[in-house]
Amino acid sequence: MFRLVLERPDAQKEVDEVIETASGDLKRPILINGRKLTLQEQQQRVEQLVKDPKALRKSLKDKNQDAARSQQLLKMLPDAFIFSYGKRRGDLVQLKCTPNPHFRPPNREGAVFHAMAGSLWVDSKQLRIAEISGHLLHKVKFGGGLLGHLDEGGEFDVKQAEVASVIGN
Repeated sequence: MFRLVLERPDAQKEVDEVIETASGDLKRPILINGRKLTLQEQQQRVEQLVKDPKALRKSLKDKNQDAARSQQLLKMLPDAFIFSYGKRRGDLVQLKCTPNPHFRPPNREGAVFHAMAGSLWVDSKQLRIAEISGHLLHKVKFGGGLLGHLDEGGEFDVKQAEVASVIGN
């Protein structure tokens, strides 16, 4: 179980509780734009999940695709960036990253990496990425801009934090 905070460019913010199951993730909104959902609104969301097993299957499929995409991106990191040590916060070590000029992006995600600078915070005790953030140094066009684009200065920030310790391993 984890808590997911989504902040969209249109200033909407949603906080969800997510329970991972073998059949898919159950997502329950807790706050939408700072407003707690009423008990009735929460019950309606749960009933929708129960009545529509397709949504749960879609959630599982999306999760599997996201996991595969994440693995592909992680494998690309060492080639896409040049790293240097930054600050230290307890067990967290900052790795500053800038684009590797010799990197040849194999796909759209790689093209975004090639236009990005930022930092990774690595938990040296748990040997995992705790945070990754970055910004685009220049505009990235897909299909000459016909399929889409990302503007210079665009930012992202992903943090992983323990919500609750696992009891009784």
